[in-house]
Amino acid sequence: MFGFDARRLRGRRQQAWSDGSSTLTEMAGRTEAQDSLGECIKRFRGDLDLSLSELARRAEISKGYLWQLENGKRVVRPSATTLYAIADVLGVTPADLLGRAADEASEPVPTSLRDMAIARDLPNTDVEMLASINFRGASPRTRERWEYIYNAIRTSEAIDNDEG
Repeated sequence: MFGFDARRLRGRRQQAWSDGSSTLTEMAGRTEAQDSLGECIKRFRGDLDLSLSELARRAEISKGYLWQLENGKRVVRPSATTLYAIADVLGVTPADLLGRAADEASEPVPTSLRDMAIARDLPNTDVEMLASINFRGASPRTRERWEYIYNAIRTSEAIDNDEG
């Protein structure tokens, strides 16, 4: 469709994890700074298995405009409002979309989380969110506890959707 194969990305991610990479930057095999805005949007959208139409609908922008952004057909950068809307839907920061390094280093990915993420084929954005969890001074230590937390977060999405 647009030259992006989510299965290849997942394969590279799993290979990096099994090689012992401990941060998302190391797992990606390259930095976001090497990507254009459009490439970053495509990559994050692919991680979520989100169609271009669905991302456009959720971000409340036109599908044609999003296509132009992803394919580098737009010379002018999107507005801050548009950039924030896209980033919010993708679960990343606007800096991530612009390929800029975050102010803080990526959280280390514990082995138990890495094992669970590989088994569940989680997108990097979900792994990054989970890796940042610290309850009473400690991260979960077992795969089962990571599963429990992830399932609780996923289940809470329905609550958010019911509030309208």
